[in-house]
Amino acid sequence: MGKTMGKFTPKDKTLEYYNKNAAEYAESTLNVDMSNVLDEFVKGLPPGARILDLGCGSGRDSKKFVEMGYDVTAIDGSAELCEIASKTTGLGVRCLLFQDLDYEEIFDGIWACSSLHHLTRQQLAAALPKVMKALVPGGLLFTCFKYGSADFDDERGRHFTCATEDTVLDLFSCVNPLIDSSATTIWITGDNLDGRELRWVNVIVKKKLRK
Repeated sequence: MGKTMGKFTPKDKTLEYYNKNAAEYAESTLNVDMSNVLDEFVKGLPPGARILDLGCGSGRDSKKFVEMGYDVTAIDGSAELCEIASKTTGLGVRCLLFQDLDYEEIFDGIWACSSLHHLTRQQLAAALPKVMKALVPGGLLFTCFKYGSADFDDERGRHFTCATEDTVLDLFSCVNPLIDSSATTIWITGDNLDGRELRWVNVIVKKKLRK
């Protein structure tokens, strides 16, 4: 979420929150165990795969991917979180909004954990084609949304787009022609942060191979 681009920018209050509370947010999430979703994602990737961590936050997952031998590119829209993630990972973390992605068929996998859900549905429709463009044919995109039927802004001003197992693929309608529907995985998990009684709908979609 970084520079702003008119109506397709994540809500100002969302970005403002992460810039103002970057250290606190990073500290609260850095040691969270994400293996229940991360393992499902990497099992479909080739050894040494090129992974884009889309909205890397503290750099927790990028660091894990590097340790697993993957070639990692990390980006986040919050300049403050980019600085923290760079120290966490040793990587040069790029400050970039999701909708401003400028990669073309580079990554075997894109990991968008608890990030794309900060976009409104209109913003997702603008961003997802660029996200899919960044994947190589056959590449995988992982993302997740808070479980629910109504989008909302929380008490801190952050926007959340929500979905259920029955509605999550509706969010991908703008890129349906690019998705291999036979290779989609959807599953529900609880929250990995201690003390939070939330559910998440997780989804992995595969970009179609060229004919």
